[in-house]
Amino acid sequence: MVSINKQFQQDKCNTIIEVEIVGSLAAKLKTSKLVFSVEERLTVEKLLLHLAGRLTHIFHNAKPKPGILIFINGRDYRVYSKDELLGDKLKVDIIQVFHGG
Repeated sequence: MVSINKQFQQDKCNTIIEVEIVGSLAAKLKTSKLVFSVEERLTVEKLLLHLAGRLTHIFHNAKPKPGILIFINGRDYRVYSKDELLGDKLKVDIIQVFHGG
């Protein structure tokens, strides 16, 4: 019975996501910070889906467009496996980079 209750509590976990948009991208999107929560533990894949729904200009098919870097708790999102469970409080930094030629 105890393990069922623990599983239920884990499934009902709220995840708080704090998104900071850095540099000229913040001016383009007219915001530098978003804070929202979802009523589940997120994987990297689900987090990207949530971000894509809120920041449609910088995503294509739930993936960041070229030149957009996304860091989750200080780590590039690409170092995580797509189904890795993330913590219940996430700090997401989004930066646009320009490559000179």
